Amino acid sequence: MNCKPILFSESMVEQLLDLKKSQTRRVIKKQPIDIIPFRGDLACVRWVALDQIDPEPRASIVGCRYGKPGDRLWVRETWGYVPMTAYRASVGVVQTINPNDKYMAAIYKAGFDRAGSFRWRPSIHMPRWASRIILEIEFVGVQRVQHITERDAVEEGVARGFYVRDTLDGQEMVQTSYRDGFKAKWNEINEKRGFGWDANPWVWVIGFRVVKP
Repeated sequence: MNCKPILFSESMVEQLLDLKKSQTRRVIKKQPIDIIPFRGDLACVRWVALDQIDPEPRASIVGCRYGKPGDRLWVRETWGYVPMTAYRASVGVVQTINPNDKYMAAIYKAGFDRAGSFRWRPSIHMPRWASRIILEIEFVGVQRVQHITERDAVEEGVARGFYVRDTLDGQEMVQTSYRDGFKAKWNEINEKRGFGWDANPWVWVIGFRVVKP
């Protein structure tokens, strides 16, 4: 069983802790021209080598870099590194003691509602010992991001989408679907990277359950 890191935003960490998120979609880094699902975490990918004079599509089997069913993922999130005594008596503040320095601890920005003079550290810099959430992969698949269903969007832990409509009394917010909410969240994270909703990139679909906490 492998255990690999995976990054989540603060809002998605809160959904994990509330057990409201059980799926995540991640862009396949080298976007293919076509994919044939092969076996869950594996896919037959056709791609073009752009450095050739007369490029011809090639095919190869690729695996999900996050793992396969039965593997685990440890969550990286925005965190702080503080003296262990700083929030020891604070109700609701989760701390993880550094096993190599029992006087220091990790705390977490998601759900943190107290003032602090420390510097929050990016999730990408979180070490393994500081992770408080472990996920176990239950299934892996591939699809275009726009193929997400309404039920899958709920499993992604997003809020419903909305739009503002003019009324005789002013304006009101009208809720739409969870799929619209997922589209907005997806663009917030991926559009600047060139993998926005309209680009409809191929993604790994990873289903999981929270095993810790």
